[in-house]
Amino acid sequence: MTGTTRFTLPLAVLLLGCGEGSSSVTGARMPERAQPTIEVNGNQTDGIETLVAANSAAWAAKNAAAFAATYAVDAEFISPVGGILSGRAAIQAQHVFLFGGPFAATTSVNAVRRVAFLTGTIAIVDIDVTLTGFAGLPPGLRATEPGVVRSRARWVVEKRGGEWLIVAGQMTPLPPG
Repeated sequence: MTGTTRFTLPLAVLLLGCGEGSSSVTGARMPERAQPTIEVNGNQTDGIETLVAANSAAWAAKNAAAFAATYAVDAEFISPVGGILSGRAAIQAQHVFLFGGPFAATTSVNAVRRVAFLTGTIAIVDIDVTLTGFAGLPPGLRATEPGVVRSRARWVVEKRGGEWLIVAGQMTPLPPG
């Protein structure tokens, strides 16, 4: 790798991080960045609410195909125990197992905590998830309190072909206590 190549990527990342309105970097500190203003109409927010509702309804119905349909074909999901599911088919296969076994009688409640639009067609959705009624938990996952697993989910959603889909997701369980 040449000296030029070695510094091009970090410089590009630094420039992207500085963004519009930032003038310079002083010392080792980056200037405070104002949050970008993104024009959002009610239809975009409604579309994300529809996505969350479809995901929740599919879980309630224990319909793995409908659940996976809320994810993009090329989505990646990081499970509460750190496993990575790559692609809609893998997400569906995992949920066929879960809905047919340890999570067959579960109730999952999703409460949207925040939606942050990065562009008009990409947003981050933060969700508080409460899972009850499970027959067992996978190794590495512990109940937050008896009979309850609480998690924080973060989705990156993108509007593709007029439809909002989850392109990346991660669930972080809250520890017991």
